[in-house]
Amino acid sequence: MEDINNMKKYTFIALVAAATVSLSSCYDLDRFPDNQLSSGTTFKSEDGCKTGMMGVYALMRGDNVLGKYFFNDAQGGRMYVYDQFENEQKGTYTPKTGDVTNRWKNLYEGVARANNVIQQITANADALTASGMDAAKQAQYVAEAKFLRGMYYYYLLEFFADPVQGLGVPYYDESIVVATNYLDMMNPRETLDKCIANVVADMQEAADKLPAEWDKSNSGRATKGSAYGYMGKAYLLKKDYTNALSAFQKIEALGVHDLYRGVWSDMFQPDAADACSEMIFSIQSLGGTGYDLGLPLNFMLGTRTSYGGCWNNGMITNNAIEKFDYIDGTPFDWKAIIPGYINDDEALEAYKAAGGKVTSDAYQKAIAVRANAWWCTVNSKAAGMSASRTKEDVEKRVKTWGNKKAEILAMYEKRDPRMAMTAILPFTWYTGYTNSANDLALCIVSQGSDKKSDLHLDGNQNGFVSWNNAQLFYLFRKFVCVGDANGKITNRAYTPINFPLIRLADVYLLEAECYAKAGQFDKCAEYINKVRSRVGVADRPVPASWDEALEMLDKERTCELLGEGHAYVDMRRWGKLETLNGKRDFSISGAFTRYARVAEAKDYAWPIPTDEISMNKSIIQNTGWKTADNED
Repeated sequence: MEDINNMKKYTFIALVAAATVSLSSCYDLDRFPDNQLSSGTTFKSEDGCKTGMMGVYALMRGDNVLGKYFFNDAQGGRMYVYDQFENEQKGTYTPKTGDVTNRWKNLYEGVARANNVIQQITANADALTASGMDAAKQAQYVAEAKFLRGMYYYYLLEFFADPVQGLGVPYYDESIVVATNYLDMMNPRETLDKCIANVVADMQEAADKLPAEWDKSNSGRATKGSAYGYMGKAYLLKKDYTNALSAFQKIEALGVHDLYRGVWSDMFQPDAADACSEMIFSIQSLGGTGYDLGLPLNFMLGTRTSYGGCWNNGMITNNAIEKFDYIDGTPFDWKAIIPGYINDDEALEAYKAAGGKVTSDAYQKAIAVRANAWWCTVNSKAAGMSASRTKEDVEKRVKTWGNKKAEILAMYEKRDPRMAMTAILPFTWYTGYTNSANDLALCIVSQGSDKKSDLHLDGNQNGFVSWNNAQLFYLFRKFVCVGDANGKITNRAYTPINFPLIRLADVYLLEAECYAKAGQFDKCAEYINKVRSRVGVADRPVPASWDEALEMLDKERTCELLGEGHAYVDMRRWGKLETLNGKRDFSISGAFTRYARVAEAKDYAWPIPTDEISMNKSIIQNTGWKTADNED
C-alpha cells in the first residue's frame, strides 16, 4: 500500500498544479489571454520548476485537449456516439464548431505553457544554480518541457495537418514571449515536414536527457520511451515508416517495457496500470474523497447502472465487435451460428429498401432473425427485490429470452477473450453500483411493447443493466470502474483510471505495420502475434500482401485498443476514412438507427477555426473546408 501511495504522490502534484500555479494573460501576463502560466511562478528552485511543469501536464486532462481522446474512436468507426462529438460523425462540424475551436485553442495553450517553463528556467539559471539545482538538472527540466511541447504539437498535427497541401500548423517556440509578442503572433502555417521535424527534435532532446524510467514517486513523468513513442507517431503522420520503425525499436532497446502478463482487463482499472510496465505514457488520474482528478471515463462510457448513474455517450459498434475472431483465429461470422442473421451492412440495405422506416413490416421482416435472437421480455418488477437479490431472483423476471441465447453464450466462450473484457455482452452479468452498494446486474436486450423496437429498462433497482436511453448498442466494460472500485471512485466525472496515450501493445502493432510496409511480412506477423499470444489467442499466419496485413492490423488494433482513441488516426493513415461514408450503426437487435456517417476527403483533417483565420490572414484553410458561410 505504501508503494501505491508513493506512486500517486507525483500524480497528485501533477493534477493539482493547475490550482496552485498562477495563471495569466496579455502584456503583464495577468489579464490576457487567459490561462497562461504566470511569470510570477517561482522558478527559483527545483520545487518551483516542478510546480510550473505540473501546470503543463495538468492541461492534458482537459476535455478539449486529451481528456476525451477516447471519443476519436467514433470518427474511425469503432464507436457510436450521441451528444458528444456527434457533428464529426454526421459531417455537420465546421470551422466554427466548438469541438474544433476549443481543441485548437487548448492544444496551443499547452504549447504556451511548455514554452513558458523553458523560458523561465533559462532566465533563472543563476538563481536555480544557487538553490542547488545544477546545470544538468536544469537541462533535464527543459528537455521535459520540450517533450510536452512536442506532444501538444503532435496532437495539433494529428487533427489539423493537411497532407494534401503538405501543411502543418503555425509554429511558436520559446523565443516567443507571450507577454510582449502576443499581438504579433501571426505566423503562417509551417510545412508538415518542418512541423514534424520540430516535434522530432523536441523528442530527441527529451530522449537524450530524460531517464528510461523514474522512481515510483515520479510515476507518470515523460521518459525516453515516451519520447521515442511520439517521435515514431510523428513520422507516421507523413507515412515515413522507416524512421518510425527506428524510433519504435529504440523503445524495445531500453529494456524497461514489457506486455502486461496479468489479467488483460486489469490494465484499464485503478491501481494495476500504475505498476504496469506496458504503459509508456498515460494521463494520470486520482480518485477518492478530496481527489477528483481524473477523466470522465465512467461518466461518458459507463451505464446508468455504473457508479454515479452514467450516460454511455460512447458505445461500441457492431462492426467493431465482429472483428473479435474466435480464439483459434477463425474469422467470426454470424451466419455460421445463426442462419439468416443480417449484419449492419445488410440491415442498411433493408433500411433503404423500406424507405428508412425501422418499424415498417418490410424492415421488421428483414431483421427478424437478428432481433429475435436477442430480444427478451420482462415481467413487472417482482415484489421484495432488493440489493441482496440473487442471480436467480433477477432471471425469474425474464418472461421470455432471446431465442438464440444458448448459441450466443456458447459462441462467447470461443471468441477472443478481449471481447468480453471490453464490452458488456447481452446475457452476461455486470457489477455496477446502485443504492449505495455494488450491484450485480444482468445485461439483456429488451423488446418494446410494440414488438418492433428496443425497450429501455430502468436498471437502478430492478437487477438489469440500464442504458441511458433506448439506443441499445454494446456498452463498455473497459475503462469503467467495477462497482465503486473499492471506494476509489467518488465522482463519476473523475474516474481514477490512468488513460494510456502510448503503451507497448500499440507500439508493437505500429512496428508490425512498418514491417508490412517494408515487405517484411514475417516480422509483421511476429509483432502482431506478440500482442495476441499474451491473451491466449492463436497466432496469425504470415500475410502474403499489404492488403492482407492491413486486414490483420485493423482487426488487432480494434481488439486490443478499442476505446483508446486511435481509430481516427489509423483510418486516416490507411486511407480508409471514406469507407465509412454513408454507413449506419444499428443497435444490437437491428431495430434502431439514428444517423448516417459522413466521411469525405476533407475529413482527413479537421478545419482550421474561423476565428483563427479571421485574426491571422496568413493562415490557409485545410483542403475542402470553407472558412466562412458565404464562401464558394
